[in-house]
Amino acid sequence: MRGTIQSLNKTSGGGFNEKGEPIPDSSSWGNPVECLYVANVYNNRGTYQDGVFTQSEYSITTKDLTFKATEILLSDKDGNVVCRKPVQRLELLESVKRVKIIV
Repeated sequence: MRGTIQSLNKTSGGGFNEKGEPIPDSSSWGNPVECLYVANVYNNRGTYQDGVFTQSEYSITTKDLTFKATEILLSDKDGNVVCRKPVQRLELLESVKRVKIIV
């Protein structure tokens, strides 16, 4: 399926202020990058989030060879959020000029 992915970018925060209180991290989503994705696993026997058990794993590929992320937001072609997940594996597929991302 066609969609977009966005990487979660830390913009500021961390450390401590002059009073010794922790400064919370702030982050923002990067620009949407076109991608292709397929669900490897999707069932209702998994982790508990927002009152629903859902287990999912997706394989995503993109033509953006510079794409790097530790967490991504995957959306379908209509802009509906499919998932927000940490990246399990990211590899460069040199022979087909794509990046493969497993979440």
